[in-house]
Amino acid sequence: MKAKKPVHRSGRRELFVHHFIECKGNATEAARRAGYSNNSIDRQARKLMIDPVVKAEIEKRYKPILEKMAVTEEAVIDEIANLAFTNVLDLIQVDAKDGTVSVDMRQIDRRHAAAIKELTVTKTGEGASLTQTISLKLADKHQPLRTLAQIFKALDGESPYVKNIQQNVFIGALGKQSDADVLQMAQKLLTGKGMADLVPATV
Repeated sequence: MKAKKPVHRSGRRELFVHHFIECKGNATEAARRAGYSNNSIDRQARKLMIDPVVKAEIEKRYKPILEKMAVTEEAVIDEIANLAFTNVLDLIQVDAKDGTVSVDMRQIDRRHAAAIKELTVTKTGEGASLTQTISLKLADKHQPLRTLAQIFKALDGESPYVKNIQQNVFIGALGKQSDADVLQMAQKLLTGKGMADLVPATV
């Protein structure tokens, strides 16, 4: 019985890339199919996904697929924005007189329809007595908003907007402190403590 020849590291990475595309982005399964040890498969998958050679090859292979599907950075951000900013009032019609709510799917464009997570249509009765009830469930906004905030660096310490909020909270906190506490907080500021460390937890 002939022993199996060891797979060269670059060859195994090539197999990983191949299976990564085949598995539609499932890094753990791709690593398993490429022959990496099951004992550390998750760790190996994470290492492969930050490997510059692997990342470049995946990007190279995905590029024509994405171009064919017209997937661009702008399109991705736009779709995330659709999820984040669609409001229920974009999807319903409200009668100005009695406040009756109705849904006309013909009035919903693709941009707002992207935010519909679940659509249920229930029909009851027959003929002239046929009635139809539409139930809409919107996608969760938290993750899309967080993703957009990260894209535009709104959550890091360099955002002027966040800095302004931190400063306002800090100033508002001073009015609730004694003179001694304010002096102590000022000393911390002079020693290089961050703004977040100076805002009392009770504010």
